[in-house]
Amino acid sequence: VRRAFASLKALGERTGAAIVVVRHLNKSASANPLYRGGGSIGIIGAARCGLLLAQDPEYPQRRILAATKGNLGRPPASLAFHLEAVPRLGVTRVVWAGEVPWTAEALLRATAAGEEERSVLGEARAWLRQVLADGPRPARELVAEARTMGIALRTYHAARKAEGVIARKEQTANGRWILMLPESPRQDR
Repeated sequence: VRRAFASLKALGERTGAAIVVVRHLNKSASANPLYRGGGSIGIIGAARCGLLLAQDPEYPQRRILAATKGNLGRPPASLAFHLEAVPRLGVTRVVWAGEVPWTAEALLRATAAGEEERSVLGEARAWLRQVLADGPRPARELVAEARTMGIALRTYHAARKAEGVIARKEQTANGRWILMLPESPRQDR
C-alpha cells in the first residue's frame, strides 16, 4: 500500500491534483475511526486528512462529515448537511446545516449502540413507505396493520417521524386521521 501511495503522492505533487481515496467502514465494533476503514491501515497512515461521513443519529435524513485524522493543523468542526432535490434542473444539491458537536468517535459509538434498533426501525420505515406509496391511508388501519406485522407501537411512531409522514384530519363530521408521505398529493385537493 505504501509503495502504491508513494506513486499517487508523486502524481499529486507533479500535477497539483488532490488525491481522494474513498473506503467503506469494516465490521469492527471499534469506535476508533482510524481502525474502522476497510483495507490496510497503511491507507489512513499515508493520508494527511481523514474524514468520516455518517448518518446523524438524531436526524436520520441528515449526514455529518467529521474529521478522523488531520496532521496539517487543528481538527475542523464537524459539519451537518442534507441533500435536496432540484426538480427543475434534475439534480440534487447539498444543503449545509452548519457545525454540530458530534465527533467521529461519538458517531461510531452511536452507530454501534443503535445498530439493532435501527434495523428494526429501518424495516418499519420501509413497510410504512410501501403501505403509503399508493396514497393516503387512515391512521387506525395502519396502527392495526403494524401490530399484525409485529411492529411495536413505539417503533411505528419513530418510523412515522423519520419518514416525515403527514397526518391530516378529514374535514367531515367525525373525520378520521389520514396519513400520507410528504410527496403524496394532499387529501383535500
